[in-house]
Amino acid sequence: MGTSGLDGGSYFCKWRSVVTMKTRSLFQGALALLLLAAFGHGLLRAQEVDYDEEQYKQYTEAVNEPDLAQREVKIVEFIKAHPNLSLVKYATQSLREVVNTYYQQQKWPDVIRAAETWLKLEPDASAAHGLIADAAFQTQDFGRVAQHGEKFYETNPSPQMAYVLAITFQQLKSNRFQKYGELAVAGFEPEDYFGGHFQILAQLRGMAATSGDWSGAAQYARKILEGFDKAQLQEGWQSYIAQERPLCYAVLGRASYENGRWSEAISNYQKVVSSSSDKNIRAEGYYYIGVANWKANKLDPAMESFARGSMLTGAPHQDACDQYLIKLYKSTHNDTIAGLDEYKQRVTSRP
Repeated sequence: MGTSGLDGGSYFCKWRSVVTMKTRSLFQGALALLLLAAFGHGLLRAQEVDYDEEQYKQYTEAVNEPDLAQREVKIVEFIKAHPNLSLVKYATQSLREVVNTYYQQQKWPDVIRAAETWLKLEPDASAAHGLIADAAFQTQDFGRVAQHGEKFYETNPSPQMAYVLAITFQQLKSNRFQKYGELAVAGFEPEDYFGGHFQILAQLRGMAATSGDWSGAAQYARKILEGFDKAQLQEGWQSYIAQERPLCYAVLGRASYENGRWSEAISNYQKVVSSSSDKNIRAEGYYYIGVANWKANKLDPAMESFARGSMLTGAPHQDACDQYLIKLYKSTHNDTIAGLDEYKQRVTSRP
């Protein structure tokens, strides 16, 4: 059966505008403690004086430069000119504060540039990796997000960063998507899902279905349906929900079918045909309703379902529905198909 993987590249722009600000808010919260720790150095101590008056003047001019971009330049110039002075660690602290100001102002290219400079001075600065990852995510520079986001996540695991990495690896078509996708959805309750969670869940569902893991696919389908009912999504998502809901029911139906739970399979596939106008998925629904009824030894509803599916011209399950209908019809009509067309018309004319 078809599943909804969704092409990441074409779908990204649709949900990005809805979730960007919420993602930033959540992500900034995850960074807050790191930033406080990064900025937590004390003032200059008298015993650390290893500089002359001119060097101190250069330092103060650099860190007090009112123009932010020029302050960044002057701080870096000072550090390069005097790499061994104790003042360097305080200059580096000022550079971190410049990065944070860029971040608060949402100047993403400036964040990336300045934080990468910071990393050259402090290679173990975890907060710098996080800031770069978030800024790169905002500008859709997914290669850079992957490079720095995983380093940040190693020391600061959070569902927010897992979400960022899941979307990133989805865009990069990397098999690392599954790891972070599962972490991302596990870290949020369905009522807190935002747009990208459904994209993640739909792809995880599709991957499980493709591998034949219908129980796993059903778990993701349930999460999607629960999120649709509980999450605060904007009106623009209604068409997406209308498209996805029958696909979820189809996965639940198939999982029930594979486990021999015929009435449960029938119930879920009936929701498919009642909630979708797509003839392909409707024909699939009628096919499995028919087979499940047949296996439950309910031949009349099986025939009716196959009749409905057989009338959906061009659908992948049309021929199978037609063949099974003929087989059942002949078994109840002295091995002939006399009157079959009239039967089809009679069945499909009913609601």
